[in-house]
Amino acid sequence: MAEFFIKKFVRMIITLIIATFAVFILIQNAPSDPVTMMLTKPDEMLVSSDKELLEQKIQETKEEFGLNDHILIQYKNWMQNILSGRMGKSLITKVDIASYIAKVLPSSVLIALVGTLLQLVFALIAGVLSVVYVSKWQEHAIRLVAIFLRSVPFFAIGFAMLMYFSVNLKIYEVSNSAALSRLWLPAFAVGITIFPKLSRIIRNSLLDEMGKTYMVAYVAKGFDKRKLIAEALQNTMIPIFTTLSMSFASSVGGMVITERIFSWPGIGNFGMSSVITQDYPAVQAYVLVITFIVVIVNFLSDMLYPLINPVVREE
Repeated sequence: MAEFFIKKFVRMIITLIIATFAVFILIQNAPSDPVTMMLTKPDEMLVSSDKELLEQKIQETKEEFGLNDHILIQYKNWMQNILSGRMGKSLITKVDIASYIAKVLPSSVLIALVGTLLQLVFALIAGVLSVVYVSKWQEHAIRLVAIFLRSVPFFAIGFAMLMYFSVNLKIYEVSNSAALSRLWLPAFAVGITIFPKLSRIIRNSLLDEMGKTYMVAYVAKGFDKRKLIAEALQNTMIPIFTTLSMSFASSVGGMVITERIFSWPGIGNFGMSSVITQDYPAVQAYVLVITFIVVIVNFLSDMLYPLINPVVREE
């Protein structure tokens, strides 16, 4: 068991090192120079009469921040700052990036968490009903709904829900706040668009379990089918747990679209605004945080996996 945890931990560290280095290299090779953007606006630079003075100032600033050092030394210094909680300041708003992310990240995680829980509820209902009414019109109807939700882009469903609940029913407030009263619609949109995959997994796992010899014998003896399904559901926890952890991580990473549609001030909106304004320190921090969340969620999923899988626990 200890060896299992150590292997997963080492793999997580290696993944984080590779991911952070990739993020660092990508930003280093960005088309615009962050130092130039920090010192002067691009239009002003083009009409500037003293370009030599500007170039000298750029070189001095690069030397001051160690940007002329070897790439590995720059990466080491950058990681030391990140681990110390220093992500720099935004080139556009001049606010401390780490403080701002700490402010907006919880609201994004909350949407992803509630959306993932709703996904589980919808998937359990659809998956179990598909088994109860297997090969009947009810199952075909559930499958059609699932196919529709998986085929239509999320932004289309999101906009349709926003228009319906805010304009037609007037029960959803359109604003730029992270109030809990506004949480339900984006979370519902996330949950309802990602549940079809999990419901299919639940259906197939239940049918496999119900087809086993001991289950067939129970059915032949007249046991209540619903109780047998509930019993079989306990044996499908492994694929359910794995899918949920992946869904949560992808939901956090995909908050850009959700937050832009519902005007939710979270990490996704922060990332999109940073990309649009070419705020490279903010973009770097955004990608790093999302990468860190995905890796950590996968690691925690691996750590909890033995608790629900007796085979791994015994090994």
